[in-house]
Order: sequence, then C-alpha cells, then structure tokens
Amino acid sequence: MTKGSIIVVRALPGLGDFLCAVPALRALRQSRPESHIALLGAPGTEKYVARFPHYIDEFIPAPPFPGVWMPPGAETHSLPAFLTAIHQRRFDLALQMHGSGLTSNALTLLLEAQRTAGFYPRRGWRPPAPHRFFLYPETEPEIRRNLLLLEQLDLPSAGEDLELPLFSSDHAELESLAVKLPDGYVCLHPGAKAASRRWPPERFAAVGDVLARHGFPVVLTGSADDAPVNAAVARLMRYPALDLARPMGPGALALVLRGARLLVANDTGVSHLAVALKLPSVVIFSAGDPQRWAPLDEARHRSLFAPVDCRPCDHAVCPIGHPCANSIGVEEVTAAALDLLRRRVAPHPDWTAARRVLAVNASPPAAAHLERTFESVAFVSTPPPPEIQSSAFDAAIVFTGEHESPYSAAYQCYLARIPLRAGLTAEFGGGVLTDAVPPPSSHLSREERHMYLLEALGIALPRTSSVPVRRSA
Repeated sequence: MTKGSIIVVRALPGLGDFLCAVPALRALRQSRPESHIALLGAPGTEKYVARFPHYIDEFIPAPPFPGVWMPPGAETHSLPAFLTAIHQRRFDLALQMHGSGLTSNALTLLLEAQRTAGFYPRRGWRPPAPHRFFLYPETEPEIRRNLLLLEQLDLPSAGEDLELPLFSSDHAELESLAVKLPDGYVCLHPGAKAASRRWPPERFAAVGDVLARHGFPVVLTGSADDAPVNAAVARLMRYPALDLARPMGPGALALVLRGARLLVANDTGVSHLAVALKLPSVVIFSAGDPQRWAPLDEARHRSLFAPVDCRPCDHAVCPIGHPCANSIGVEEVTAAALDLLRRRVAPHPDWTAARRVLAVNASPPAAAHLERTFESVAFVSTPPPPEIQSSAFDAAIVFTGEHESPYSAAYQCYLARIPLRAGLTAEFGGGVLTDAVPPPSSHLSREERHMYLLEALGIALPRTSSVPVRRSA
C-alpha cells in the first residue's frame, strides 16, 4: 500500500459515529506516520476532527450524495465541481469507512484514487481489482469493523480505546456557563435525536429519584434540543436535579461527565463519550443496534435492551407502541446503576497503573498475560511466603479454583500492606480484598476462571458477559 495521500470516507454525522472511528484513525496514523490523511466527513463534524490533528491532517466536507450525506432539501448539483477538485488532488488511497458500502462505495470510487479499499455488502456489488474490497462484517461492533478493514490491508490495530482530547478552551467554556456542580453527582442523559431512541422520561425520573435517595445528586445533561425532555424528567422527579440542557461543546460536556460517578443514557453520542472518559455507564438501547454500538468494556458499562424482532429500525417515532423501550424496566436500570456505583464508592487506583505484581497460584495463561502487562511479576504458590514486603509490590492477585477461597493468601498480602488485593469470592471479607470479584455463574475451567478475574480488573480483553466487582476501603 502506498505511503502517500489518503482520503477516508466517513460521513456519519454524530459524535458517537466519529468517536467509534478514532481507533481506526489512530491505527492508520501509526502505520502511515508520513502520509497526508484527509477525512471526507459530514458538514458539522469538523469540530470533532479539529481535536485530532495528530491523526487527521485535513477535513473535507462531503457533498450531498444519496444514501451517504443528504440533508433535507439538499441537491446534488455541486457534485461535479467537487469531484473535479478531488481528482486534481490525485489521492493515492481512498478508504471507505461509511458502513457496508451499499451506497458509499459509489461515492468512494468516484473520488478516483489510485487505489480504493472498503467493504461490500453480502448482496451487493464488489468493485473489481486493483481495488480491495472485503465482505462487510455485519455482526462485529462498529469499532472492530473499521479495524478489521485496516487489518485486511496489513495495517495493525493500535488498540480499541476511544479518546477525546480536551483543551483549555473547554475549561473556559464550562466556566463561562457558571454552573456549580454538586459533589458526587451522577449524570442522566434522557435525550436523543429521534424519539424512537428515547427511554420514557418518567422512567428516567424514577431512576433519578432512586439514585438521589442513595445520596447521589442528579445532573441532567443534554443539548438545547433536549430541553423539553430534560424539563419533563426534572418535573417528574421528587428530588431536585440540575438541568444542563443547553448549547455546550463536546469538550465542556466531557468535563461535566469526567466529574461524575456514573452516566445513565440512551444509546446516543454521549454514551461513547463516557467510554472515552472511562466513566461507568448504563446505556439503554431502544431502536438502536446494541450488537454494533454497545460499549466493548462490559465490566465498566452495562448495555440494556429488550429482545424485539424490529430492532434496529430507522423510524423517528415508533409506529407500534415502542416495545423496545417500554420492555426495559426501572428496576433493571437502577440495579445496574447501583451495582456500578458500589464499585466506585471507595475507588482504588486503576490496576493497569500497577507496575510490580504478586501473583498467587496463577495458571499458565494468566501468568503469560501478567508478564505481558506488568513491568515485574513475582509468582508464588499458596500460602505466600511470610517474608513478603509491601515495598516490593503494588498489587497482589490471588487465583483460585472453583471451591477455593482466596482469603488465606489475601490475608498474608494484607498483613504485608500490599495496597491492591484481588480475588474471586462470593464471601464478605471486609478489607482483606480491595477488589472482591463475584465468581462466574457458569462452570469454568481453572484457566478460564483466572482470565475472568483479570478481565474484571480491566487487565485482560473483555468477554461477552458483564463482570461486576465489589470494592472495599
């Protein structure tokens, strides 16, 4: 593949749409540090692109094109002049990252780059050589779809993490709003562009009251367009809520979220912002597709959805009574929210920040992963030797079998004053374990249990099930 100029076609309009492409843009830049990378995007998304000059050199507004970017009332009369200007640029590579390619492949090929790559739909037309097109991986999450395209082109992944750089201007914007945020607050985001993607406001209000009753002040986030929905939630709540539905840039909103303990939101751009900030969240899916858009980290984020045959749908307003939203109860949302909050009441340093780890009874797969992750790992068997010194270790992980307790070994680590101590247990052990991970509900092998524990601590790739963690002071 050439190392010259690259144009990426992704004209999806939302913040979440853009954030889910960041891992691919990061991988592209890492593999092609000297290339000029331009993004052909929906007008209005340049404010997102401007935050990533280290990945994207240029933003090119997409012209109206049926099936790609066609706002109401738009016409395609500007397309010939646009294409003439693009052809003069003679891009070396055009990458189609705008969905399956059913309509976006046509626009991408019209750019007439030296080479073009992207996906094609299962029942669609596959462009001929020398272009490189691959079958659209429609069952993969959005983040991985784009990364898979690059991997097909021998461009390796640079990780799946989302990110949003913050600037001093974001702090200035938030300060200009003169908002006094309460201590220990949680954020509720009841809005979404389409009504079909909104959980009922009375249910958001009920969740807000439960969280407030547990001592967490409620902040309602949203754009100016979300003001009517936010006002309805605030009116229905019995406890007071701070309503921040107003014009606010993504950076200022990110600063609000960064100070929160939790986000409860519809499936909309703010849910991806929470992922970028590593803010625990409960995401409620109505019309949207959780298989495509749900957060990948299922220990930090809970995605809730009802099994309905009509999802995903493109209706702005549901014509059949909104069963996808109404089937999700208040109790289900509050249970997920409170479980995540319990894990953060006495937060500990991120396990990925530990450098020297003591591993007790680690299986070979877990041991191999620990050695790849941490600067220094000491492997011991049960019980740990009494000469353990706290100064030698930042953290200790006690690995056990299905009917074994971690507390005997964890107590030795506690006496040695190792600050972080984790294990799988259904028992209550006070502060002996700082991170007590409930065991899996299904029967797993010893090796699988050990990897399950690492996943819960955020130091292994997440699986498909949620892994809650109880944390003690």
